Amino acid sequence: MALNLTGDPKADAVLDENPFALLAGMMLDQQFPMERAFAGPAKVLERFGSLDPAEIAVADPDEFAALCSVPPAIHRFPGSMAARLQALAAHVVDVYEGRTERLWEEAADGRDLLKRIGALPGFGKQKAQIFVALLGKQRGVRPDGWEAAAGAYAEPGSFRSVADVVDGPSLERVRAFKKEQKASARRSSTRGVRLGKRWRRATMTRAALDDSGLCRAPQHFGREVVRVFEHVPQAVPRGAHTSRRRRPGQAGQGSRPGSRRGGPSDQ
Repeated sequence: MALNLTGDPKADAVLDENPFALLAGMMLDQQFPMERAFAGPAKVLERFGSLDPAEIAVADPDEFAALCSVPPAIHRFPGSMAARLQALAAHVVDVYEGRTERLWEEAADGRDLLKRIGALPGFGKQKAQIFVALLGKQRGVRPDGWEAAAGAYAEPGSFRSVADVVDGPSLERVRAFKKEQKASARRSSTRGVRLGKRWRRATMTRAALDDSGLCRAPQHFGREVVRVFEHVPQAVPRGAHTSRRRRPGQAGQGSRPGSRRGGPSDQ
């Protein structure tokens, strides 16, 4: 099955023909439009002349970063991504002797494949799961348990990630899904900020004090808030304190040993 991830037949052909190109495109797919990220390896090939991991790994970092930054750059952050691309190439050379396909060809099962991908520079758990799904859905790499390893990204017709992009319409559906996910995250974040402000105001109103006597706001809900409020001095009802008449000959407060109003103990 020929890949159709970038909308550019030449860039897609590079991904089809070179395993490291596909891996590099997956690494670049963050904080950048998906199709432009996967078109990055074709730009590197055109400017650097090779996608051999061994050559990329030992390239001069400044020169490599410069060619990655030439407009159109390979990424929104071309300098940092150029360094990460070289780190990825070095990992493939050191662990798989420069043969990227060994990453999945030698995996014992889906769990092992996920672990191998997750160990790559620039790959977190989510990105590793997406790449497992991409290999399974569009490259025919399906070791036992690959669906479980990929999680929801393995679901057919889910349109959650690049693993489901096969043409223009599917790309638009994946974009719509990601847009909704980001909007939902922003809504949750805003709600959390509002709740945090309410708790801080409530705590300040109760004059919550910690053991050192400094005002503190709750950092967690539940038990932490209860623990904070345990230190809050409760208001004393008016009239609860009654004045005590001194007995004849009783010393005043200032004359007591250790008093802060005077006496030898203050010296």
